[in-house]
Amino acid sequence: MTLLHRIHRLFQADLHGVLDEIEEPDLLLKQSLREMEEEIAREEAALAGLDHQARALEEEAETLGSEAARIDGRLDLCFADSDETLARSVVRQKLACQRAEEALGRERRRLLEERQGRAERLTTHQAQLAQLRQRCRALERAPGAGAAAGPGWGARFGIGAADPSPEEVELAFREECQRRRTGAPG
Repeated sequence: MTLLHRIHRLFQADLHGVLDEIEEPDLLLKQSLREMEEEIAREEAALAGLDHQARALEEEAETLGSEAARIDGRLDLCFADSDETLARSVVRQKLACQRAEEALGRERRRLLEERQGRAERLTTHQAQLAQLRQRCRALERAPGAGAAAGPGWGARFGIGAADPSPEEVELAFREECQRRRTGAPG
């Protein structure tokens, strides 16, 4: 390894150490919380858009259904009058209407699948957001939060979030004094 390469690695490691000290976990967690909230808002907006599209497709399906009924009525007239030329033209319209209904059905199924996928992602993101909020609350309640031990150290090690009572502190202090007087190991 060349000397320059080793110096570069030393500076890089030192820079990473400085960045680790600058980054505050609680701020990073809050930023993650904001980003997740934004993602959820985007998913909710996309779902609302898909719902709007679904309503528009329903209206279009109703229109096509009315048109198909009208075409069938015209077709009955054509056959009643034995007008095959006009009946062929109306059959062409009926086929076009049926194809439009089939395409509309495919679009509705695609839309339903997309909506289902987005709804599942939204549910997952909402669960993740709830977990992030819970972590945030744990960091805010953790003893020594913001102290030299670092935010949330108690929660990371399974220690309860409540601060010790003055009585507990006094008792522990007396035990430490007694231990030190007798020379017993701590």
